[in-house]
Amino acid sequence: MIGSNPENGHPIAAMHIQRAISRGAKLIVIDPIKTEFAQKADAFIQLPPEYNIPIINMLISHIINNELYDKEFVENYTHGFEYLKEAVKDYTAKKVSEMTGVDEELLIKAAELYATSKPAVITHGMGVTHFNHGVGNVCDISNLMLITGNIGKLGAGDLPLRGQQNVQGACDMGILPNIFPNLKLVTSKQARDYFEELWDCKQPLSSKIGIHKTEVPDAILDGKVKFFYTIGENPVISEPNTNHFLKGISKVDFYVVQDIFLTETALKADVVLPAVSVAEKQGCYLNAERRVQLNEKTLDPKGDVKQDWEIICELAKRFDAKGFDYTTPEQIWNEVRVADPKRFKGITYKRLREISGIAWPCPSEDHPGTPSLYMDKKFFTKDQKANLVPVVFIDDKNDTAKAEEELRKKLNLPEGYPCMVGSVDEKTDEKFPISLLTTRKVYQYTVGTMTRKSKIIEEGGDAHGPTAEINPALAKRYNLKNKDFIKVESRYGYIAVLVEITETIPDNIMQMTFHYWEGLCNELTSSGWDYTTKTPTYKAAVKMEKISQEEYSQIMEIKKLKFKTSKINL
Repeated sequence: MIGSNPENGHPIAAMHIQRAISRGAKLIVIDPIKTEFAQKADAFIQLPPEYNIPIINMLISHIINNELYDKEFVENYTHGFEYLKEAVKDYTAKKVSEMTGVDEELLIKAAELYATSKPAVITHGMGVTHFNHGVGNVCDISNLMLITGNIGKLGAGDLPLRGQQNVQGACDMGILPNIFPNLKLVTSKQARDYFEELWDCKQPLSSKIGIHKTEVPDAILDGKVKFFYTIGENPVISEPNTNHFLKGISKVDFYVVQDIFLTETALKADVVLPAVSVAEKQGCYLNAERRVQLNEKTLDPKGDVKQDWEIICELAKRFDAKGFDYTTPEQIWNEVRVADPKRFKGITYKRLREISGIAWPCPSEDHPGTPSLYMDKKFFTKDQKANLVPVVFIDDKNDTAKAEEELRKKLNLPEGYPCMVGSVDEKTDEKFPISLLTTRKVYQYTVGTMTRKSKIIEEGGDAHGPTAEINPALAKRYNLKNKDFIKVESRYGYIAVLVEITETIPDNIMQMTFHYWEGLCNELTSSGWDYTTKTPTYKAAVKMEKISQEEYSQIMEIKKLKFKTSKINL
């Protein structure tokens, strides 16, 4: 379990993991925070924030050097073993222990435990992807799985815990700025020709990659974006570097928000389009295991509201667009089946009503679906072999391009062969000496748009609200006790919260949640992102100071004006 806190963020997954432990499964946890599962782990590696690559490289190096890897699998189903072996050779237990403070023997124990436990599964969360090298982390995890042959068999592989319930589905439908609904690239002429024919386009489809959401504020400020449309999201709370996001939308010509509540984001919009809740609409969800599930409408919506697809179709018709004359969600799904037959052709509403979901790929109606990928050991590459990707860690992120070039030369990599470089995105210093990490609470769901409407939650289990969790040693140096008021400041903004002192947080680290406008940690987080996917890092270096209750109340009045009115105050 790497960079994941399922007991708070994914309680259903946590229940299944706990059942596996109760049946005798071994558990390794790699995390800066001593989570509930870390306290139950057979090996708990408490690393500094953003040091996943050195740890994983050490595990790989030890497994290779001690011939604990699956030689047959590596030889028959992978490329690049010699590249990987050379890239990780310097990541010895001794060196990585010096880098991270993790005990050498513990590192060796974890490497041997993973390599000798078959089958083994790796689960990870945002503590792997929210880095400037998130893709590098995922590649290194894949390296670990591949060299041990822990893929293409039941009970093995990778189980990423996604942030929301339909993230996989949204990506599979082409919501990303560089792909079509069949995952083909918009830069591919063959892919564009296919959809121009399917959709009977009167003009050629653009080959230009669109603007990623994290780029939108800058694109607005640069004059590239004049109109912004948000559907079912609350980015005023969820986006990093809140002040920068607010600055962006304050300059956009026209902003439309489509949601079921008048959220903090909707308050800033020029027009709000009222949508319906999950119980009031029909359609498919696609979860992290690629399982398509049909959601049936169970309630009739009240008032003048529509389902999301109905609103989009109505808007398209106002623009004189053709092909938006759908009358049911099933008609739209049937078009998806035509657009991407390899994955979805065999998944019909009729079948979904008969069984509890079907995993893609499912190319025909007599196909059972594919709950586990790669069972045939064939991967999504030209020759169907998996690439082992060299990944290294450097001290200074400004040297990333240089380090990648040097790695390519050192390994003599063929042109186009992937390699990755990672680093700490924003280091602490004398002015900002504390590392901020963000997390979730089990009581709240993401930014609290729905869960914070519940009095049972707000006044019950989550009555204490937003806090800054810190170690007792850090609290002592700042002369703080539980429930003291503090002001926390980064290079990007400031907030006021209550202190929560806990041994689960290491010294010089602060952990906060992003559920609350009253103490929104995203006002503190940077605009850093993954160099490949542009996924935000959601981290920052911060400082804190003790304040009085009166000062806290004054800051709350400022935040209330900022988040609970239509005004944009930076």
